[in-house]
Amino acid sequence: SEDLLYLIHVTSTNEIQLDVSGQDYLLTMSENFFKTFQKKVDRINMEKSFELANQCRNYLQNLLLIISYSFSDNLKEAFKTKNLANLLISFLKSENITYPSDFKFIGILFVKKGNIFTFRQHLTILNLRFNSSNPYAGDLINKILSSLKANYPAKKFYDFNLINKILESLETSKFIEIYDSIYALRDVLGIKCVTFLDDKIINILDVQFDTNLYRILLTNNSKIIENRQDLFLKYINHIDHLKDRTLGANKEGFEVIFNFEFVNFISGILCSSYFNLSNKIILNRLKNLSPFQKWLLNPEKFEYSEFKLDWFKLINIPIILKHLNNSKKLKRIIENELLQDDNEQLRKNYLTMIL
Repeated sequence: SEDLLYLIHVTSTNEIQLDVSGQDYLLTMSENFFKTFQKKVDRINMEKSFELANQCRNYLQNLLLIISYSFSDNLKEAFKTKNLANLLISFLKSENITYPSDFKFIGILFVKKGNIFTFRQHLTILNLRFNSSNPYAGDLINKILSSLKANYPAKKFYDFNLINKILESLETSKFIEIYDSIYALRDVLGIKCVTFLDDKIINILDVQFDTNLYRILLTNNSKIIENRQDLFLKYINHIDHLKDRTLGANKEGFEVIFNFEFVNFISGILCSSYFNLSNKIILNRLKNLSPFQKWLLNPEKFEYSEFKLDWFKLINIPIILKHLNNSKKLKRIIENELLQDDNEQLRKNYLTMIL
């Protein structure tokens, strides 16, 4: 399945055109595959046999890819006629058969063919993920939410239980994508649910400050934190606490970012319309910074006798590179270095910075 996905990418394949016989074959193959697991005996065999489960997984992932990239004039209607969306949902209910690695390919299906699922079917799969014993699949949830927004822009849903499940999973999930899901929910929820979600988020931040959650709100310019200077202060205190863990060197002496918290902090502030890097709280709280941190915070006033070229090579975040473009000294240093050594990463970052 990964080989097929790689082939699709390297050939820049956007869609696979199907004639009538090709469409019929794909529909029959899909129907037969998903119906097989409606039979209890087959599910039991799958749950007991790792080899059979692995074969099933490869078949499923390849099938999902082919469906995702296939195109014919009436493919959407044909899928609805065959009830394939419901068959897939029934298949996904078999928790011992589907694995987190499958979620990537289900997500591709929602990106490419989300319109074959009804509004209600989107919600069913959302709820399935949070009732599942499998690890949280944040990227899949985000793709389902994006599909809802793209295919049913006028529809909103009200599901307070789903909101609670997502917020509860913050305590157990190790996947950063869940934080994106929390904000993406706002685009598909009804107004009462949005208010409910906002109140819950603020309560989390007030009671037990969650830095990842706060940063998502910061980068998305969420109004619920616009006037909460106390929460911003908590965030800056967290950054100050971790600032000594940011930069180090590997065995060859090359500078390495060990902790991206400070880099993420810089990019988050640059994305925000409510705060900026000259904010008094930042200037007053962030003391005893390393040269690297001082450079990121204020590249214009930085003392470049302390500058290391490795730092610039490490930063590949466009919004930070644009921020660094404010320093004329830095541009001269990079340009002179490129004249002597046309380093690929250095050149790439420089072009991103100035263009």
